[in-house]
Amino acid sequence: MTASYKGLRECINNDGIDIEPLDKWDWTKDNDGDWTKKDVEDILSTLGKFFSSHTKAELMEISQEKGIHLAPCLSAEEALQFPQLVERDFWTEVEHPELGTTIIYPGSYVKLTEADCGIRRRAPLIGEHNEEIYTDNLGMSEDELLALKQSKVI
Repeated sequence: MTASYKGLRECINNDGIDIEPLDKWDWTKDNDGDWTKKDVEDILSTLGKFFSSHTKAELMEISQEKGIHLAPCLSAEEALQFPQLVERDFWTEVEHPELGTTIIYPGSYVKLTEADCGIRRRAPLIGEHNEEIYTDNLGMSEDELLALKQSKVI
């Protein structure tokens, strides 16, 4: 039994939720083929009772205390305010002159001391590079490109 599972099992039990559906299985082995639909429903019901009785913040705290492998599913607003992402300056405002505003983009997945692999410019607008791609890269004629535009393919 993994430490993560032991911690989760303990927390569910401490909340007074019946853990029998979880204890039916040896979680260190692959049991997928042995589970019935009822087994899965019982396991999901048990987990659902536990997860729905706690906030995301509580679950994050519990997971850190008990070594349970959990991660929150954040809304866009929650992601913008998530402490780890805020602390590492993950979010980047990018100018969009065509809109007269800035838009917040996710930044670099990694922070390096001697290089920047972050955002260099805004995302292209729809169709912004069509001419370059279709004529220069794919060798289409201007007439072929115009035909695609007129038929609303692009």
